[in-house]
Amino acid sequence: MGYIIKINGNSFDQNQLINVCKDYIALNRKDYYSEVYSFILKWFDDKDYIYLKTSGTTGSPKTISLKKIHLINSAIATSRYFGLDSSMNLLLCLPVTFIAGIMMIVRAFVNKCNLIIEEPKSNPFIDVNETIHFTAITPFQLFHSIDTIRSKEIRNIIVGGSEISAYLEGKVSELKTNVYATYGMTETCSHVAIRSVNNPSNSDVYLAMDNITFSTDDQKCLIIHAPLISDNPIYTNDCVELIDKKRFRWLGRRDNII
Repeated sequence: MGYIIKINGNSFDQNQLINVCKDYIALNRKDYYSEVYSFILKWFDDKDYIYLKTSGTTGSPKTISLKKIHLINSAIATSRYFGLDSSMNLLLCLPVTFIAGIMMIVRAFVNKCNLIIEEPKSNPFIDVNETIHFTAITPFQLFHSIDTIRSKEIRNIIVGGSEISAYLEGKVSELKTNVYATYGMTETCSHVAIRSVNNPSNSDVYLAMDNITFSTDDQKCLIIHAPLISDNPIYTNDCVELIDKKRFRWLGRRDNII
C-alpha cells in the first residue's frame, strides 16, 4: 500500500503515517486518536490478520482473528455499492475496538478517501462542516443527530449494531440523506446485507452485498455464504424469512422468538 493516505485533509504516504502514529502514541495520551493510530499500526504490520472480539451473533462472545484480505474484500464490496472514490470524505465516529469502526478506516484506505475523524458521541455530526459522502453510525447516534443531519451535507449513512425502531424509521423518512440499515457482524467483516430506510422503495427486506448468498438451517436461522470474507459458511442465531439466496427478512434472535 504505497499510495497516498488522507486523514483530516492531510496527505501521507504509508511510512509518514506510521511515523505520525508512533509519535502520537509515544505521548501516552489515552484518547480516541491513540486508539485509531494503534489500529493503523496493526493494519500496516507484517501480520496478515487482526484480532477482534465478536458481539455474540453467532454464539458466545469471543476473540477471533480476521484476515486483512477479507476486510479489504468487504471494503471493496461496500465501495462498489456506494460508488466510493478518492474524491470523497468518509467520517469515522465509532470505536475502533469493534468491526464497524475499523471498517471505516479500511474503506478509506482501500478507496484513497479522506478519512475525517470525530470522537464517538451521541451527535457525531455537530462539528463537521465538510460534505460527508459516507459514514457508519449506531441507531443511538442516528436518533440524536436527526436535526443536525437535516442541516448538513451528509450523503450516505449506514446504521448497524441493533435494529432501527419504527419510530426512528419514521423520522428518517424526512431526511434527504440516504440511510441504510445493515446486517452483519464481526465474523463477516461488517455488513453482508443492506436495506434502504428512507428510499421510496423502502422495504423490510435485506439484500445481499456482492459475492454473498444466504441459506437457513432447520430452525430457520440464517447461514451466510461469503467466500471472499470467510473461509467457511457462517452460522448465526438470527431467525429469518428467506425469500431467495440473496434476500431475507430478519425476524429476531432465536432465543427471543417463541
